Amino acid sequence: MTENNDFPKGWERTTIGDIVSFDYGKGLRKDRRDQSGNIPVYGSNGIVGYHSAALVDSPCLVVGRKGTTGAVHLSKVPCWPIDTTYFVIPPDGINLGFLFYLLSSLQLEKLDRSTAIPGLNRNDAYAIEIAIPPFPEQERIVAKIEELFTQLEAGVAELQQARASLQRYRQAVLKSAVEGELTREWREAHQSELEPAEKLLARILSERRAKWEAGQKTGDGRRRKKFKEPKEPDVEGLQELPEGWVWTHIEPLLEVTRDGMKTGPFGTLLKKHEHREEGVPVIGIENIGVMQYVPGGKIHITSEKADQLAKYDVQEGDLVISRSGTVGEVAVIPDGLGEARLSTNVMRITLAPSGMRSMFLAFLFNGSPFVLGQVSDLCKGSTRDFLNQRILKSIIFPLPPLAEQDLIIQKVERRLSVADEIEKELDQALARSERLRQSILKRAFEGRLIGQKSNVIHQEISHGKNQNPPRSKSPG
Repeated sequence: MTENNDFPKGWERTTIGDIVSFDYGKGLRKDRRDQSGNIPVYGSNGIVGYHSAALVDSPCLVVGRKGTTGAVHLSKVPCWPIDTTYFVIPPDGINLGFLFYLLSSLQLEKLDRSTAIPGLNRNDAYAIEIAIPPFPEQERIVAKIEELFTQLEAGVAELQQARASLQRYRQAVLKSAVEGELTREWREAHQSELEPAEKLLARILSERRAKWEAGQKTGDGRRRKKFKEPKEPDVEGLQELPEGWVWTHIEPLLEVTRDGMKTGPFGTLLKKHEHREEGVPVIGIENIGVMQYVPGGKIHITSEKADQLAKYDVQEGDLVISRSGTVGEVAVIPDGLGEARLSTNVMRITLAPSGMRSMFLAFLFNGSPFVLGQVSDLCKGSTRDFLNQRILKSIIFPLPPLAEQDLIIQKVERRLSVADEIEKELDQALARSERLRQSILKRAFEGRLIGQKSNVIHQEISHGKNQNPPRSKSPG
């Protein structure tokens, strides 16, 4: 604002503190609010409830003081701003809408200098230099901003709808994949060449038994334990699978040369004082994205501690799954991660390479309504959802032939990569819309919105609105 010394005639240079006062809101605990009332109660992030009485009897602005600092809300009716906010009543000669857009343009959140709880000092806001036009021009500026914002928001709504459609497309692709529809024509054409999943499962069990028994032999050739046959799933009443597929539990598919299923260490095995900023990474829930590993992490440990937790190792191709919080979210560990360990809220699944691909299992956890329904039903707790090995072993999964799994992964990844590129375009367009919003406000309060040829901004809005992303194809 202070950079422009050429304001239009009639504009008066001043400061925020010279024209308005930021008054403190007043605390109103939730249990003391009369929720049957229609008076909005404002916190720093907007309306947080209702009450039967007002603290401010006239229209006003509410500015976040603690928490969501600098956020500006316009209340056209009497309201109750609580003690995490300031309220601002415009004086005579200042249009409420003009003041709202003016304060919104100042990015008050950047004035926060606190190191702990975010906070806005009103004296910092008071010092900001501004310029105020005559009242009639304030009204014209508000009308113009709202006209442009209406057009802009229509374009943003279209972009957001496209983004939502993209997410539905992803889900449709995954559902089509894990139910066999995506590869139906290919499967029908190659049925005679495929090893049915039933035979695949029998072969996996035979290999699993042989590996287990080889690992159980003592020096004199005797076996320590008898091989325990995995329990067969109860498939009565389940939907019919595509030809060549079979229902199974996860246990027969696990690797036996390592712990095929491993829960992260109890908290007593990895204490807070052992956490480091560098070293061997400990994989937590924050590393589990949508079917992909998210690099980085909050916790590392020393090599010595990693040796103590060696049985909680994580290797390339393993699938990690969240046990609490975002229960059932999964990610496949990528190549090149290096040495890593599990955290207490994560489980590791290591599949036998000749049975089920880790990525196909990830697809099931994200796109199969049948699998997701089991996770939801079985993980419900009295206080919070939780996943453990017993629950995971009880879930029933569909198993396609190995060659079909590979084709499914190829088809899904190709489609999802296209969706990812479209999403990037949408995000870029949304970012441009936000920049244009700020540009409109900047021009308005430098006196350059009304006097200039307004079709310039209209063209910018239309340009962003008409940049439609390519339409998503059907999952098949």
